[in-house]
Amino acid sequence: MLISPRRLCASLVVLAATATLAPAGSSSAATEARPTVRVTAVTGSDRVTDEGTEVRATFTLANRTDVRQAPRRATVFIVATDRPVGSQRRYRVGATRTPALPAGARRTVRAFGTVPPTAVAGSYHVRVCLPPSPGGRCAVSRTAVVQVGPAALAAEPRALTFTGTAPPLQDVRITNVGQSRTNRVTLALGGPDAAAFTTSEGTCGPWLVPGASCTAQVGLAPGGDPTRTRTASLVVAGGGRGATTVPLEATAAPTGLSISPAAWDYGSVTIGQTATRTFRLVNGGDTDLPLTRGDLSDYGNFLFDYVEGENTCLQNVIPAHGFCTFSVAFAPTATGPLATTATFGGGELTATSELTGTGVGPAVRPTARAGRPYAVDRS
Repeated sequence: MLISPRRLCASLVVLAATATLAPAGSSSAATEARPTVRVTAVTGSDRVTDEGTEVRATFTLANRTDVRQAPRRATVFIVATDRPVGSQRRYRVGATRTPALPAGARRTVRAFGTVPPTAVAGSYHVRVCLPPSPGGRCAVSRTAVVQVGPAALAAEPRALTFTGTAPPLQDVRITNVGQSRTNRVTLALGGPDAAAFTTSEGTCGPWLVPGASCTAQVGLAPGGDPTRTRTASLVVAGGGRGATTVPLEATAAPTGLSISPAAWDYGSVTIGQTATRTFRLVNGGDTDLPLTRGDLSDYGNFLFDYVEGENTCLQNVIPAHGFCTFSVAFAPTATGPLATTATFGGGELTATSELTGTGVGPAVRPTARAGRPYAVDRS
């Protein structure tokens, strides 16, 4: 069969085009997959600051081509290599813009970042990657160069005291003052009278990042013996530096009427100035107590100071096992030791508090007079 010249030419063109295609796995395809810029020689260090753990990374970029490479953005991670690949802990700490690279050039680059607050304590390698990140575009430091410190819990107040048979719940503020996040914050009661107290987690969740706080609550359990002092401790765990302990004490409930404090010294106060102290009047009885008396033995240098919100005794009735407050000001009109007795009463009950202070004369200033030496002006 004869083939026309036109069809023969078309067949030869197809064969020539097929012959020019590079086979799979050829050197051309390998060159295309080869990274144009390679990350090498990664090192790093850490430094603890007020904002957390700072990471300083140093690495080398190598242009493996014969053309100029544009600037890129390198990302810095810390990686814990104590686990199998695929389950390693990795945290992004920062990124930096790299310089342009001439053909065949190498450049040393430095980058800075901060360990995120969600990182857990441990030793980490520094890893630097260029996007996208096939195998040749990431490199890891040979040794663990970053140490993230443990979490640490602090509680405020450092001790709690309860008075009476049914005092209100008290808050405990728990703060992570460490360098990494905590585990779950747990609360437990210990000590000889642990059963006399109760606790609740409040706002404390699974964990706290550095600087974060939560609030727990502590109270007295119902049915306790109010006639004796009970002691226990609140144990707060979850930090990497051991548990934090808050001492707890429930004092014996007063059975009558009392003033706290039972005595107070205002110290030295200059004539013309005033010092004020707020006192608590406690009803330790099982019934409400109407007040029928509130007095001071010396009104010349002491007086009731009716500060709004600090003189609840003006309501005249103290609830059972409750209290009210009053304020007394020391305003000396004479020099030397001065004293008064604050007395409150209701029914057959009376409570007193001894108040003292020292009056001090105003400062005397030397003045100059024409034609005379400096003298003290006592006028």
